[in-house]
Amino acid sequence: MARFPEKLRKWRRLEAWERSTLTLAVLWWLPVAGLLLGIVGYRRAHTLMARISMPLTRCSLPTNWQPSAYAQRCAALVAVASCNGLYQARCLPRALALQSVLARRGLAAQVRIGIVPGTEPLQAHAWVDFEGCALGEGDIGEYKQFAELVQP
Repeated sequence: MARFPEKLRKWRRLEAWERSTLTLAVLWWLPVAGLLLGIVGYRRAHTLMARISMPLTRCSLPTNWQPSAYAQRCAALVAVASCNGLYQARCLPRALALQSVLARRGLAAQVRIGIVPGTEPLQAHAWVDFEGCALGEGDIGEYKQFAELVQP
């Protein structure tokens, strides 16, 4: 695990939008998603996260970033935040946080939940789908996706 001075150097090398995304993920999106899931459950947490992540009035992407590349980079930043922040988020709060980060820029993404059939104990996973791509995920082929649980 990198020490704080090394993490700070890496953070300073990021572009301004990356620093703000990472900072907000650590201090706001991940803890709020985890708290809401624990208190009100998935459906209500999903609805509340959608309300507080309404798109910014000017939802343009950073210069020279295409939507899919931007979404993948945000997924990487949220993953870093979930491992190094105050709240060590697992897949479902991480997926809700990433969906909210993307929604703030006007990008529609869906939280997906799937299981590996026939496993004991049950293996489940949550991820974010953007334009047919599972963001920040390796091979999720073994997971069978549930029908969409919530229509935003």
